[in-house]
Amino acid sequence: MYSVGFVPTLVTGVWMGNSNGDRMSAVDFASATGPGQLWRDYMKEALADTPVSDWPRPANVVSGTIVSAPGAYGGYGSGLAPSGLSPFSSTEWFVKGTEPVKADDWFVAGCAKTDGTANIAMKINDTRAPAAFQRYTDQWVRDAIAGKHGYNRYTWNLVSPDPCPSPTPVLTPVPTRTPGTTPTVPPPSFTLPPFPTPTKKP
Repeated sequence: MYSVGFVPTLVTGVWMGNSNGDRMSAVDFASATGPGQLWRDYMKEALADTPVSDWPRPANVVSGTIVSAPGAYGGYGSGLAPSGLSPFSSTEWFVKGTEPVKADDWFVAGCAKTDGTANIAMKINDTRAPAAFQRYTDQWVRDAIAGKHGYNRYTWNLVSPDPCPSPTPVLTPVPTRTPGTTPTVPPPSFTLPPFPTPTKKP
């Protein structure tokens, strides 16, 4: 495995492997934990007394803010300009005039919850990919929602390619009547008018 990097005053490449071609241990050895660490340690010692320097930026190179997660979190994102829903952003360099101006459309409101709210979720929307690849993307998204592809670092919050499930409404319990005595209502009282006394005819 190789690890190559450079600064204005030094270029360094590190190779690790078995000279007889045998495979390295996949348990204790990987690019970041093998030559990458050795490259880092060597460069820190080799440049310990060297003043910090950088290349001058050409006039036609500008910085731009894009939607891209830090590398430690997979570096995923649309690469577009941040929107009001974008949870993160990072700075990249562009040739002037090529920096993205379209707002990010990958981070959208996800499926509605029972209370009517929705979490922000990522909808993978790579228009550059051939249409024939979409079914593979959809399956990857389903697997990620099911808990795969976390790489022991993070969990995904993705918009499923399948329709949102209908949220189950939360039923409000009907208050029950407290048992008690039933009030008695007395019958109405009234006085009848006197009946007229009949008069005998002669």
